[in-house]
Amino acid sequence: MNGYNKFKSFMIERGIKQDEVAELLEMSRSQLNMILNGQRGNDFKASHLVKLAEHYQISVDLILWEKLNQMKKGSSIEN
Repeated sequence: MNGYNKFKSFMIERGIKQDEVAELLEMSRSQLNMILNGQRGNDFKASHLVKLAEHYQISVDLILWEKLNQMKKGSSIEN
């Protein structure tokens, strides 16, 4: 599963609209939507993560949680 489902859930719980987040990050709503849904290799820049964390007073971990888990699952260490 790609995308940022944990952050999307946070947005829904708090009533945060994609337009608001897109404006904060200085991008179009469609670009944000592609990032949130993991489409076309789009992803947040580090500066976007910092802005989101500071503005919404959340940990970057909340935003990246699923991405980090996907990376862990994809990298298996062989003995």
